[in-house]
Amino acid sequence: MQCDIDFCLMTISLQKRYDIIVWLIVIVAFIPILTLRDLTPDNELRYVNIAEECTRKEMNIAEDQSLPAESTAWAWFTEKYPAIAEWLAPFADKARERSDKGDYWWELRACAYYDKFAEPKIMYQAFQVKPCFIYQQTPMFCNNSLFFLSVKDSALLALLNSSVGWCLISEYCPRIQNGYQLIWDNFSQIPVPRILPKDLGELASKMEQAVAEDDNQKETETQQEIDERLEELYKA
Repeated sequence: MQCDIDFCLMTISLQKRYDIIVWLIVIVAFIPILTLRDLTPDNELRYVNIAEECTRKEMNIAEDQSLPAESTAWAWFTEKYPAIAEWLAPFADKARERSDKGDYWWELRACAYYDKFAEPKIMYQAFQVKPCFIYQQTPMFCNNSLFFLSVKDSALLALLNSSVGWCLISEYCPRIQNGYQLIWDNFSQIPVPRILPKDLGELASKMEQAVAEDDNQKETETQQEIDERLEELYKA
């Protein structure tokens, strides 16, 4: 009888732990919704991009005028973006020691391609075991685990995700385990026609639609069309 009681108590304890874990997962998963934060792509740049000169420009300080003192600028920034300022404040001392900051410690360093994040681009993983490229038309930032190519259409996407593209990657990029590392010095050497046919962009869109619809047959047929089109292109 004692064993049965112990077993029941242990079962109840495990069930309570399970319930707690489930609730924690639910809470974490729905925090963005519960706090009603605007996390749409259109607002992503506004939340993330605190680039060099951002403070000066938003404070309407002309280039020929002296920058406000840090205390003055920080007071303005705290009033303008209280949530962001509260999150950044604990990092102030370490941020001031950076050599690659902007005008103030809360600003990112100067970068010549910040605007490119807002433009259409092909994004890809640095390490690949199979073709893994996507076309992103809306503004989006990425960390250093992703790279991107600033392009105006998706014709190049069809090439890079094709069998022909993977063959070229395997020829020019260093091998790692079961895949390849797309280091730019190597990846940039892949021969690509200066002008890609418009129909490749259409096929890329068709492929994206097939993947979104989980239509394996359409995906296979489109991939064959792309490969055949590229074979003709490279043979010409």
